[in-house]
Amino acid sequence: MARTLIVLGLVAAAVGCKAAAPSDPGPPYRAQVLEFRPGADNTFQLALTVADMPGLKDLKHLRGDDVEVLPGVRTTLRTSDCGSPPVTKAGEHELRYDVKNGVVVPRDQQTLVQLSLYRLMAGILGRLEANAGIPLAAFKAGFGLERLRVFHQPVVTGAVASGRATIGLRDNAFVTADDANVLMAFFPAGGDFKTDPAVNQHVAAHEFGHLIFWAAFEHYKLDPHGDDRWPQERAIAGLNEGFADFVSYTYTGATDVLGAKTHDTSDAVHADQRDFSRQLFKYADLRTEDLCKQGHYCIGTVFARSLYQLVSESAARLGTALSAADVLKQVVTALGNVEDHLDADGTLLPAKQDDGGGGDCTLDQYIFGEPKQDYDRDSAMLGGFLQALVKEMPAAEAPLLCEILAREANFGDTAFGPAWRVGVCP
Repeated sequence: MARTLIVLGLVAAAVGCKAAAPSDPGPPYRAQVLEFRPGADNTFQLALTVADMPGLKDLKHLRGDDVEVLPGVRTTLRTSDCGSPPVTKAGEHELRYDVKNGVVVPRDQQTLVQLSLYRLMAGILGRLEANAGIPLAAFKAGFGLERLRVFHQPVVTGAVASGRATIGLRDNAFVTADDANVLMAFFPAGGDFKTDPAVNQHVAAHEFGHLIFWAAFEHYKLDPHGDDRWPQERAIAGLNEGFADFVSYTYTGATDVLGAKTHDTSDAVHADQRDFSRQLFKYADLRTEDLCKQGHYCIGTVFARSLYQLVSESAARLGTALSAADVLKQVVTALGNVEDHLDADGTLLPAKQDDGGGGDCTLDQYIFGEPKQDYDRDSAMLGGFLQALVKEMPAAEAPLLCEILAREANFGDTAFGPAWRVGVCP
């Protein structure tokens, strides 16, 4: 409650008068921001603090060496093809702040959140090599990035069932590709979230995890909605979500990627199904939605739990305690060759053909589209993917990971049966 009063106080201070724009103190910048502080049992706090703004060079445009935050961007979906990236037009920055003793002090909540988002994303990028083993320079070069563009509360226009509409998405964040490069977008809290997603490191690290997955598995291909068959497979899309959940855990130490930010009772049920250290459903349970109602995200929960178990069991089983970052680095390296194995595997099902539905792509298809479930197909794809992943893992860890994946409580014989394990697992 005290934190809420602090934020509301900042808003109130900005109402009723329009002060002249302060002078820019110039880099290196320090600013008052909300700092994300993980706590015990998957909880967190947001503390108002003064902090350095890593790499920030242009305060007016919140543009730094590696990150640029763009509020109010207008994004139009090309509705003729879900494979086409959105067209974007820049919004206007209107940071409202004072400078006190060389510190940038926000006058309102929007400015506070935008400054906090910049610092949060700069910090995530700054820890990329330590957590995932990818040098930041290589990451930027691979995606052709001068800097990562982060949209705060963009306005999205596109097709809906009744025509075209502009929608105000809430309680969400996503990462995708546009004409030039990758981008991330954060929408405002709308009632289900305790905090603005833009200041929640659980959410930000999860979304950034998709970029790491594409960098490793897809070799920096820009368009996740494009023609490459593997990312279009529902099972692999689910693994991508689980990988991103594990990335979030590596950054925050929390396994409850969604639960920490939800408070609505109905949504909390779904959020709890993403807590991979506590959920007990197994892949075999996913033939129906009785135990998990999160679609392909449920596959991801089982995958994230398997990687988490590799971390937690490593000391006793391997004689060496692996950190989450240790495992993430190994998986990132292994993913680099998984697609080659899948391409060479003649036993996997051919790519699905278009279902003939036709028609324009709609906003919910583009942003929230849930692939149709085909349990047997998903199982076959998982078998091929997990076999390839284990083949590429270090020799010391591969047997334990293979055993964990094959447990009936995880993927079991249904998705990682003996035929997939021959010659790969002891």
